[in-house]
Amino acid sequence: MPSSLLALLILASFAGVSPSSSNTTAPRVLLVDAVFPNKLAAWRLNEVLAFMERFDTDILVVSRPSRFTFDWEALRLSHGLDRYNLLIFSPHLNYLNVHNGVGMDYKPRFDGRKFNRAVRAEYMLRLRKYGDGPVRFQDYAAVHHIFLHCWDYFNTMSHGLVPAWKQSIHLYPGGGMRAGDAWRMSKFKSMPEDVLLFPTQGFLSDYCRKHWPKCPTIPVYGAPYLRQGQEPVPKRKHGPTDGLVVCFSSIGNMREKGARLYVQLAEKYHRIYPNDNVTFYGVGGVPASPAVMTMKALPQSVLDEFYRNKVDVYFNLERTRLGNGWPLGGEAVVHGIVLFSTERFQQNLRNGFYFDEGLTIVDERFLASTLEALHEYAVNPEKLYRHSRAIQQRAFQVWGYDRQMKVILDAIMSRNQGSNVSSGKFEP
Repeated sequence: MPSSLLALLILASFAGVSPSSSNTTAPRVLLVDAVFPNKLAAWRLNEVLAFMERFDTDILVVSRPSRFTFDWEALRLSHGLDRYNLLIFSPHLNYLNVHNGVGMDYKPRFDGRKFNRAVRAEYMLRLRKYGDGPVRFQDYAAVHHIFLHCWDYFNTMSHGLVPAWKQSIHLYPGGGMRAGDAWRMSKFKSMPEDVLLFPTQGFLSDYCRKHWPKCPTIPVYGAPYLRQGQEPVPKRKHGPTDGLVVCFSSIGNMREKGARLYVQLAEKYHRIYPNDNVTFYGVGGVPASPAVMTMKALPQSVLDEFYRNKVDVYFNLERTRLGNGWPLGGEAVVHGIVLFSTERFQQNLRNGFYFDEGLTIVDERFLASTLEALHEYAVNPEKLYRHSRAIQQRAFQVWGYDRQMKVILDAIMSRNQGSNVSSGKFEP
C-alpha cells in the first residue's frame, strides 16, 4: 500500500469518519438538530456520525437549550470536525468563533461571525469545501430533522423554501412529538403529505397512520445505540467475591424519569438485604441519599466505559404517559447490562423487541418482587451472566446499524435518486 494512502486511512480512523465521507459524488444533506456538538447521548452521536459517513453532511442547530454544553473539542476527532467551518448566526454565540482555528497571524482562519443574523438559527457546521458563500437551503439534496420541533422551526424560519419531498423527520417521543397531548399536537394537523417519517415507537406509528396517513412512514423502532460495524463485547462472568453494581442515569426531569423511586428502591434494598454486596450509582439528576453514590452526567465515551467495565444492572423507571421512548437506557443494554424497567403500554411487544431473559418489569404496586429479582442477581452470578449475554445479543439484533441508520440513510438515498419510498414495516 502506498505510504500516502496509508497515511490517509490512519488520519481518517483518528477522525472517526471514513475516507468515503469526503466523496465528491455523495449527495449534500442538511441535518437539523438542537444541540450538536454535545458529548451526551449515544443515539444522537451515532445518528450524526452515520450521516457524516454516508453523505456530505452540514449541520444546522436551530434553537439550542442553554443547559447543553458546546463540546467541539470532545467530538473533534470522533466526528471529524476539523473538516468544518462554524457559521455563527446568533451574535451572543460569537465567542464560539475560536473553534474556527487561527492562522499564523493569530487571526481566525475562518470568521464565522460574518454570518451573524444571516439565518434565524443558532449556528451551522458547514464542510469547508463548500467555501464561505451565503447559506442556500435549496442547494441540499435532502434535509433531515432530529425531532419534530426541528422540522417545525426550520420550515417556519425558511418559509417553506425546501419542498416537503426533500425532507424527513426522525420521530422520537418528546422534542415536540407528544402523541398523547391533542392540544400540543394540534399545530401539526397540516403536515405536508410528502414528508418522510421515521417513527421510533409503535405508538408513534399509530399516530402517523391516524393523523398523517398520506406521509410515507417507515418504522425504525428504538434508537441508533450502535455504530456501523460495532460488535458485542460480552461481560466478564462474576467471581464469588464480586459485588453487584446497579445504575440509574438521567439528564431530564427527575419526576418523569423516576429518580426518587430509584433512591427509594436502593434504600429499601439495603434494609432488607444488608449483607449483600450491592452498590447503587446515580448518574446525573438523582436525589442525594446515603444509599446511592451520585455522579454528574458523564460524556458518552466515559459513560460507555463505565457501563462496559463496571455496571451489571440498569434501572429505567420512566413514569410519563407516552412521553418518552421505551426503553430508556438502551445505551446500557448494548453493553450487556440487564434491565429493570417500568412498562405500562406493552411497548416491548408492540415495538417488536421481545426482550425476555435479562428484562425485569418493575411494577410500582409490587416493589418487593423487584427487590427479590435484584437479590437473585446478587447471589447467582451464573444467572446474571446468562441473562447479560441474552439481552445483549437481542439488543444487537433489534438496534444494530442495519436495523436503524442504514434503513434511514437508504430511504433518503432512494428518494434522492428519484425512487418512490413507500411506508414500511419494522421487522423484529
